Amino acid sequence: MIIKVLIPVFVFFVVNKTIGQSNFPIKTSAPTSSANEDFLAFDSIFENKKVVCIGESTHGTHEFFTMRHRLFKYLVENHQFNTFFLEADYGTCLRVNRYIHGDTDSIDLVLKSIKLWPWITKEMEDMIEWMRIYNSQNDNRLSFLGCDTQMFVEATNEIDRLILKSNPALLDTNIKLSVPNYYKSRISEDSLLAREIIAHKKEIIPELKLSEKDLSIYNNLIKNLEQIVVTKESKKYYTRDVMMGTNILDHLNKHKDDKIFYWAHNGHIHNNFSTHKKNDKDTLSISAGSFLKRQLKNECLIILQDFSQGSFNSLVLENPDSSILNKRYVMRENTVKYFKEKFLIGNSIDYHSSDIHMVESSYFEDRKRAYIHSIGALFTPNTKRRYAYNFKEESCDWVILHKNTTPTEL
Repeated sequence: MIIKVLIPVFVFFVVNKTIGQSNFPIKTSAPTSSANEDFLAFDSIFENKKVVCIGESTHGTHEFFTMRHRLFKYLVENHQFNTFFLEADYGTCLRVNRYIHGDTDSIDLVLKSIKLWPWITKEMEDMIEWMRIYNSQNDNRLSFLGCDTQMFVEATNEIDRLILKSNPALLDTNIKLSVPNYYKSRISEDSLLAREIIAHKKEIIPELKLSEKDLSIYNNLIKNLEQIVVTKESKKYYTRDVMMGTNILDHLNKHKDDKIFYWAHNGHIHNNFSTHKKNDKDTLSISAGSFLKRQLKNECLIILQDFSQGSFNSLVLENPDSSILNKRYVMRENTVKYFKEKFLIGNSIDYHSSDIHMVESSYFEDRKRAYIHSIGALFTPNTKRRYAYNFKEESCDWVILHKNTTPTEL
């Protein structure tokens, strides 16, 4: 009789211990949750980490936003994280950073200053407002920064703001202070003009007499401009990722006590560093996350996010048959399906205990075929494009899987 009781108990213990080491149910993604027992189950993975990279398989999924908000809040309150880095430009995040440090401003305008549609959401607004309140109660501990290299005009506008603040006479109205369509065009004249603008902005630094804080911001903006030009001129698609990783690492080297939470698409943070042959040439493939992982090793943690089923926001080409000159994108709620959904990692776990699971990458090591969604700002439904890539154990440290997802509130 004793044997009949002990064996099931023993089996239950062994099975749950095995699952518990690599697969943790999370009760909610809501950042308003005050109970963190579910996070405490895997709390040890955040010990001795300097950077936590957390991604998303689409830019327009509500649950990815709220889960990151909840996790960032937890890391701030329990692991002394203090710096939030977004997949957006340094220049476009400055207004947000001023707002969370107490500047009087309109939250709508603050959000719009980020420029990129995926971040102009109610979910992002909620997190920014939380950071502002937290800072008001905790000596402005938190910072909101960008690391991307895309928005030239916005960076020049922030530089001009500092010039006007220090010495308006140095604002040269004879030089063209914006580069039309610089974000989209690849015209070589734009780069020449951009370099001329950068040279002018650098020449006047000695005459500005900026405070130490403003001088640091000014130099970071110059660096942002130079990186935008280099990224634009480069024929290597991974240059942007290397720049993002470099910016985060540079910040960490200057502020050694900071702990960074990096928010970007899965494609920018998954641990992908490889070389392969293409047209008889060695081609390097690297993400910002893998760049940081190689530099920081165990001090960097990579967490991807994916879903089993659900919908998301994205820009969709209104008329796929239109000419290049007449292409027009519209925002829509979308879903995506595959013929071989059984290979998606989001469909490979048992959601019986919870609709959200935190799963260690080694959990999937025995799967010969595993895929994770990969959907960016643009999406073309009803095509044969897979919108997924191979998931490997080394792709990340952990992945958060959501059974059902919904679109962001734009």
